[in-house]
Amino acid sequence: DRDVTSVVLMGGKSNFSAGADLTEFGKILASSGESSGDGFFPLVELVHKIENFPKPVIAAISGNALGGGLEVALSCHYRVSDASGKFGLPEVHVGVIPGAGGTQRLPRLVGVAKALEMILTGAPIKSKQAKALGLVDHLVDANGNETLLEAARKWAEWAALMPLEGRRVGLRPLKESTKELQFIFGAAAKKLPPLAMGGEGVHAALEAVKACQLPVREGSKVELEQFFVTLNGTQGKARRHAFFAVRKAQKPLGKPPAGHAL
Repeated sequence: DRDVTSVVLMGGKSNFSAGADLTEFGKILASSGESSGDGFFPLVELVHKIENFPKPVIAAISGNALGGGLEVALSCHYRVSDASGKFGLPEVHVGVIPGAGGTQRLPRLVGVAKALEMILTGAPIKSKQAKALGLVDHLVDANGNETLLEAARKWAEWAALMPLEGRRVGLRPLKESTKELQFIFGAAAKKLPPLAMGGEGVHAALEAVKACQLPVREGSKVELEQFFVTLNGTQGKARRHAFFAVRKAQKPLGKPPAGHAL
């Protein structure tokens, strides 16, 4: 559409996007078996399409941008957030790794060391730190009169006048030298638990992040292969089983029968 000069992607008030529905993982396994996942993970192609869109795409982020939600935001050309923004790739907590470019784009944006920390621990960061790291381009003043959508629209109008060169995160070079990368990856590997002691997920994550040294399409293939290693692995399945068991146990009990107190 020639009348469209830019695009704003926005979620709800509490979530930009909190990532994948974990119940979908079982469907992916049932559909793909032991394959590399080609054709079974549409988010992979979606982020490439957003990143290569010929007009600027601005992510307007409120609340959680986690997992696949952060991967979508990373594929956008600009990121605008309010004070409630929270950013992370928590996949290791449920026994998998990012599968839609998170291990490839986050290192290019915030640096490999910080990206590794976020991916290997699954710990999120808040919007103020995200702004300081360069993950967020503009942080809406919580005490100002401008809303998140208003700020995002202003950025969209400005971005429509600017070239997209340099704004596609997946095409950016890494900030670190080869020697620095060797040191970072070596230091990270020494801190990981052994594979047989719950280390499958973090070892796969490290291998995926190492692939950010490749062009983004090639690195994304390595990432997706490692994603399916963890998805099919016994440790990953055990973590997700435990996750759902805890969720089920936390659900409130129904009303007790008459005469029975809890």
